Amino acid sequence: MIKELYCFALAIAQAGAFIHCHSSLQEYRELYQRERDNLLQNEETQRQDPYSLAVYSTWRLSYDKLDESARIFLQVCSCLHHEGISEEMFEKAALSQLNLEDSELQDEVAMLLKRLGKQDSGWSSWTFQKVIMRLGSHSFIEYDHQNRTYSIHPLVHHWSGTTMKES
Repeated sequence: MIKELYCFALAIAQAGAFIHCHSSLQEYRELYQRERDNLLQNEETQRQDPYSLAVYSTWRLSYDKLDESARIFLQVCSCLHHEGISEEMFEKAALSQLNLEDSELQDEVAMLLKRLGKQDSGWSSWTFQKVIMRLGSHSFIEYDHQNRTYSIHPLVHHWSGTTMKES
């Protein structure tokens, strides 16, 4: 079960509290496979723990402190694989001359890329790094020095993709 929770301490503590009060490990595992989102946002299972917020509630508190650029970047990353996210991907998109058929979507993509670092016909790594630093300060993203890429914890990745859909 620890592997399925990706070694995330708060999720493990929450699972333990739920199992202690409601089920066995096997029953929890089966329920988790069917109801992951509900289990990770349920605060009732936290009563055994002095920390009373559920996993998803904890992330939401941090998410609410982010600025719009960091929020949008996190949501975009939830559409990508949780590992191997690079600045280069966004820089290439920003500098691309290709246009989408849908002009409204094209405008939204252009605005997103401007928030992340596009400047006229160039790219600002500093702007991109500021977004990354804000996400990193809330533990939403990690840097892989060897591959020079970023990753998002698989549970955060899933949460941002399923519960943060605001538009």
